[in-house]
Amino acid sequence: MKDSFTEINIIPLVDIMLVLIVIILMTASFITTKSLRVNLPEAQSSQAMPRQHIRLEMAQDGSLAMQGKQITLDELAIHLSGRNREDDILISTDQNVTLQRFIHVLDYLKKENFSHISVQTRK
Repeated sequence: MKDSFTEINIIPLVDIMLVLIVIILMTASFITTKSLRVNLPEAQSSQAMPRQHIRLEMAQDGSLAMQGKQITLDELAIHLSGRNREDDILISTDQNVTLQRFIHVLDYLKKENFSHISVQTRK
């Protein structure tokens, strides 16, 4: 009489592993929050932002992104037009961005009456 467990069928194991790989790859893409490569400047004192915020990112080359989507300064006006002026804005800017480019964006936000503006740094 032949034993029924003489061979191991690995096809179900391979199927499960492939499904797990797909799940891991799909969830890993949601973990990344930044769309631009930003090297944050350092600061000795910093605080966490208590409320939800609008995230602006400025890369070293001066490119701009809002909430992870790359935009131009002109498109920033369109994206902010329907927003509440009391919303918090968090600017993540690369430490090598020219001061003039940063001031240009900051000046635009102030001109549009956004008053809750913060700059993200690292300790």
